[in-house]
Amino acid sequence: MIEALKQWAFTLVITAVVGSIAMSVTVSENGKNIKKYIKFACSLVALAVMISPIHGLFQDLPSLFNANGAIAQGQTAADSSGNSDDIKKMNDILTEETQELLKDRISSSIYQKTGIKPENIYIYIKQNDNTNTDPQVQTEIDIDKVEVYMPENTGENEAKEIEEYLKGLLNCDVFVNISNTAIQ
Repeated sequence: MIEALKQWAFTLVITAVVGSIAMSVTVSENGKNIKKYIKFACSLVALAVMISPIHGLFQDLPSLFNANGAIAQGQTAADSSGNSDDIKKMNDILTEETQELLKDRISSSIYQKTGIKPENIYIYIKQNDNTNTDPQVQTEIDIDKVEVYMPENTGENEAKEIEEYLKGLLNCDVFVNISNTAIQ
């Protein structure tokens, strides 16, 4: 981008120099009409050079505002199926990251409430992928159920309390199990 800006400034300077030379040649001429036309032509060229970067921006606008989901010009059907694969990969990554963030959040919530850190948390997520039917629709991620494994020194009442707390917090099925052995 800096290189394009340098090239634009250089072109603008060259245009000004050529325009000055053209004006100085016409000053020595006696005809005033030719001077007027040369000045007008130099002004048009300078204006075109000044506006050229803005023109480049407007060339990309049709592809940016392709609202009907049609394949953009210069793009093949194979490219659009590749984009579908990319969207699927991104959705999978998003699901994994969401699971990890939820595990950390649930673990810290349980620790704050009870002072006991869970041994393991399993989160089952349903992903409603509507991007194949309508590219404007976003992928929905719903938590189907959560399984929490607490250490064996956790009491039954604490386990029930944690289960009720998480059900209210997450609005999904929650199962709190007390492990006999640590699950890694």
